[in-house]
Amino acid sequence: MPLLRIFAGILLCLLASRGVHAQSGAAAQGIIDAGFRGDSINLMSVLKRVETTRADAVIEIPADASGQKAGMQLSASIAGARHRWAVFTLHNPAAASREFVLEIPDGGFVSSGVVWPRLYSRHVRSLRTSNGAAPRPVNALNAEAFVLSVGAGKTVTFAAELTPASLTKAVLWHRAAFDNQISQLTFFYGVLLGIAGLTAIAVVSLFIVRPQMVFPAAGLFVWACVVFLALNAGYYQVVEAWAPAILPGPARARALAESAMFAGIALTLTSFLQLARRQLVLFAFFVLLALSGFALMWLGLSNPAPASGLARIGFAITVVSGLATILALRADGVIRAKASLFSWLLLTAWTLAAAAGALGLAGSLFIGQAISAGLVLVLVAFG
Repeated sequence: MPLLRIFAGILLCLLASRGVHAQSGAAAQGIIDAGFRGDSINLMSVLKRVETTRADAVIEIPADASGQKAGMQLSASIAGARHRWAVFTLHNPAAASREFVLEIPDGGFVSSGVVWPRLYSRHVRSLRTSNGAAPRPVNALNAEAFVLSVGAGKTVTFAAELTPASLTKAVLWHRAAFDNQISQLTFFYGVLLGIAGLTAIAVVSLFIVRPQMVFPAAGLFVWACVVFLALNAGYYQVVEAWAPAILPGPARARALAESAMFAGIALTLTSFLQLARRQLVLFAFFVLLALSGFALMWLGLSNPAPASGLARIGFAITVVSGLATILALRADGVIRAKASLFSWLLLTAWTLAAAAGALGLAGSLFIGQAISAGLVLVLVAFG
C-alpha cells in the first residue's frame, strides 16, 4: 500500500507537470491572427470546407496587403469521384516571420469507439499554400503534424487535401509550445513505460523463481499492457522507422495487444483463484473467454477493427464477471479472493474510465494520459 501511495503521488505530479494548454479562438472573417493568445487554437470552427467532383478547383482567398483579391488553385493528388479540402488563412502582423504547427490526430484509443473502433486513419493527403514556404512534416505522437511558416506582414492561405476519413479535430500550435508539449509527453510516457516494463520483467523473474501457472498468465497480460501503453504513447511510428518490415501495422498491433490483454486477464484470474479446484463451471467459463481472446488475436491480423471491438467487450465482461467471482469467493472465506479484491477493484475502475474514454464520454484534454497512467497503477497493484 505505501508503494501504491508513492506511485499515485508520482503520477499526479507528472499529470500536473503537463500543464494546461489554453485554446482560444482568434479568427475574424475567416482569417486567423498569428498572434493568438495561448499555446494553441482549435481550427474546426474556422476551417472552410471545399468539396467537388473535379480534380482541379479554384477558390477565392482573402485579399492581400494591397487589398487585391486572388484565387488559389487546388489540385487533387489522386483520382477519385469526390475531392475534399480544408482551408484556413493565417495573417502575421508582426515584423518577424513566425512558425506554427498544424496537428491532426491520426487515431488512437480515446474516442475510437467500442463495437467497431476507428483505428489509425490518415487525414491529409497533401498540404499546400497560396504563397511562401511549403509546409513540411514534423514528428508528433499519434498525429499528423506540419510546420507552417508565415512571413512578416504576410497573409497565407493553407489548403489540406483530405482523405475520406472524417476530420474531427485540427489544432494550430505556436511552434515553441508544440515542441514543449512533445518534450513533456515524451518524458511522461517514458516514465510510464519504464515502470510498466520493470513490472513485466519482475513477473518473468517470478516465474523463473517459482514456476507457477499464474505467472505466464500474468506475464501475457502485463506485456500486452506494455504494448498498449506504447501504442497510446505514439511510439509505434518510432519503432516502425527502425524495422518497418517486421511490424503488422498500427491497427493490427492494437488489435493484437487488446486481444492479448483480454486473454491474459482471464487466465490470470483463473489461475490465481485456482478455479479448476474450486469452481469447475467458472473455470470453464473463464477458459472459454481466454480462448476467445486468442481467437481474436488471429482475427486481428486480417480484420483488426472488429477484433479490437470484440476484445474490448470481452475484456469488460471478464472484469465484471471476475469481480463478481472474487466477491462470491471472498464471502466463502477464500484467502486468494481477499488478497486480489483491491487489485481487481482498481482494474474495474480503470475499465470504466477506459470505456468512457473510448466512447468519447470524458471531455478532459488529458484523458489519454490519465488512462495510460491508470493502467500502470493497475500493473503496480497486480505486481
